[in-house]
Amino acid sequence: MVNNIVIEGNLIKDPEYRVFKKDDGTEFKKTRFTIAYNKSYKENSIPMFFNIETYNSSADYAMKVLQKGTGVLIIGSLESNIYTDKSGKNVSYTYIKCRNIRVISRGKSYDKSKGSEQVYSTDFELPSDEELEQLFKGD
Repeated sequence: MVNNIVIEGNLIKDPEYRVFKKDDGTEFKKTRFTIAYNKSYKENSIPMFFNIETYNSSADYAMKVLQKGTGVLIIGSLESNIYTDKSGKNVSYTYIKCRNIRVISRGKSYDKSKGSEQVYSTDFELPSDEELEQLFKGD
């Protein structure tokens, strides 16, 4: 079964970063953020929002270089979790589990302390079909 998604959009707010301690004492890091994509239909534009999660070293990278307004290309898989909230109601949460993230543009209020333009280049070409196939082989 194939579960791959490639999506481009802009962060609607700064990412949220959390560190969890596992039972064995090691850390698990997670960064969560939402991107918006404008879907065009005839002369109308409809915003679509996608929740993204990155883990461990990718979470560190995302926290270092991403902020509200940053344009990104995300490659990952669609995931869904069901949990029970405090009131006992079952809640479904759908998100994209990020395997690869590319910065393609900076927001208007780009904070240079988040990273150097030389280190985190915004020059980007879409991956070829062969490169995408290689990225997706891990599933």
